[in-house]
Amino acid sequence: MKLKKLLLATILAIPAIAYCGFIDWITGYPDVKEKIEKRLEEKYQGDKFEVWDVSYSSNLGGYNFKAKDLSYKDLESGGSYYEKSNKVVDNFGNAKQAMDWKALFRSYVDAVSTNNVIRASIDGANPVDGEYQKPISEMRKTLAVLFNNSIPMKEKIKQRHDYISVYNTIYVDAPKTAEGMLKVLEMIENINNYFRSLHLYSYELEVAVYDLPKGLTFDKYIDEAVDKNIDYNWSDFENDGDIQKYAWGWLRIYGCEKNSIEKYCKTYFGIKDEQKRQNAIFRYSTADRIHSLADIAREFHLFKNYGKPTVPYWRKQDNPDDLVWIAVRREYIPLIDTQLYKQVLQLDNK
Repeated sequence: MKLKKLLLATILAIPAIAYCGFIDWITGYPDVKEKIEKRLEEKYQGDKFEVWDVSYSSNLGGYNFKAKDLSYKDLESGGSYYEKSNKVVDNFGNAKQAMDWKALFRSYVDAVSTNNVIRASIDGANPVDGEYQKPISEMRKTLAVLFNNSIPMKEKIKQRHDYISVYNTIYVDAPKTAEGMLKVLEMIENINNYFRSLHLYSYELEVAVYDLPKGLTFDKYIDEAVDKNIDYNWSDFENDGDIQKYAWGWLRIYGCEKNSIEKYCKTYFGIKDEQKRQNAIFRYSTADRIHSLADIAREFHLFKNYGKPTVPYWRKQDNPDDLVWIAVRREYIPLIDTQLYKQVLQLDNK
């Protein structure tokens, strides 16, 4: 009886404000949710949003949330909201730019296989003047255009191409056959030619090719991996043996062609050793020297020991935790030196 009275007294002693906070927590902060939706709609010029999973963070001094842009292909993003300043921090702007950018070249990837994932980002860049970077005004102008939702992506690039850098990683499913390889090479050639035609400040193109079992898709695998571990990210994916064992080829090229401005990727003014500086310029302009399928084949890595990771020479071979699946570190043969490439040439000449 004493215990029940003590419990009742404790409950009755809870301040009203704490009680209200408890109710908000139970109901998902409905008032805050409404404010976040309204602020997002203001920020993104009338797009309609659905907000859920609102939680208060004492460390943040604000609210974390998840949201979906119902007006833009159900795009999802997490974010934070600071009620006192009515400020919302989210990734919708970057994600929307990436989606619009990917849409310009997705058809080339789909021509190989619709089982693919494209990671992409588009950003502003600054010119340099000899050994110095110029003020960041051009980057600011570029970002202002990129984040203007009323301007189509093609028009954004037309206006600011000299000051735009793009970064792209493509994961695509294709059989390790002459037919599959030819499709991949043609995809790379088409995308590289397209990027070059835009006269960008710079670009990076990375392609990883997999021969996935029937019924396994990248989307399905990634969704299930995230369900098992909410912290699963792209770094985990790229060293995840359960999916990387199906990878058989990889390429990464960089474009930095001359245009109307002087660029960092053509100068590397921060490197004082002249030979190292020239090596960096050469390394980060590989795409500029691609003019044929043979040029692509020289850059394309065909992994040795398909289905098995690489053991770095500096590590113990008997330690399974030291096995490396990351593409850039895996042992390979240049495609141009393989029998597979000879078969591709025969097929291409028919």
